[in-house]
Amino acid sequence: MNCPICKNEELEAGASQCSACGSDLSAINMIGEVANQQSMLKRLSTMLGVLALLIAFGWVFTSMTGSEEVTATNLPAEEPTAIAGEIEELNKVLATKDAEISELKAELSELFATIESAKSDVEVEDGEGGHTLHIVKEGESLWSISEKYHGHGFKHNHIANHNELSDPHYIKVGDTIIVKH
Repeated sequence: MNCPICKNEELEAGASQCSACGSDLSAINMIGEVANQQSMLKRLSTMLGVLALLIAFGWVFTSMTGSEEVTATNLPAEEPTAIAGEIEELNKVLATKDAEISELKAELSELFATIESAKSDVEVEDGEGGHTLHIVKEGESLWSISEKYHGHGFKHNHIANHNELSDPHYIKVGDTIIVKH
């Protein structure tokens, strides 16, 4: 597992906190759980769709071969009631799953909002002195980042050198930039 803030690759799966930058990773873990549940629900929906297609093909095949049509009048008396009960039970299960999907979507929206709000700068102190981990936002350049932390943009080349950027004119939204103090 990688830390989305500092890109630390030495995290154990399910870690609740990054050992390098101290970021809270519980929201990331919850997103993974939601994604797993959503995947399971998609597979269940697919299986139900395939089952419905098989039933439809069976009815079409039966009608094309001229077999006697099954109706409530030629079934034993208990079968229409049993089928109606099964249909009612399936409708209840589907309603429950729809409610779960809605809840999961709401949770997922909350988690994305939490992650977006957590994308802020982190102050770090190490053997080389203090520095800030800055996550690049829309419309920022190394010049504007230099202005933010140094009061002017003339140290944009220093920031590029610290981050070993091959092209200091190309940074993208979400990149983590180290700004030394």
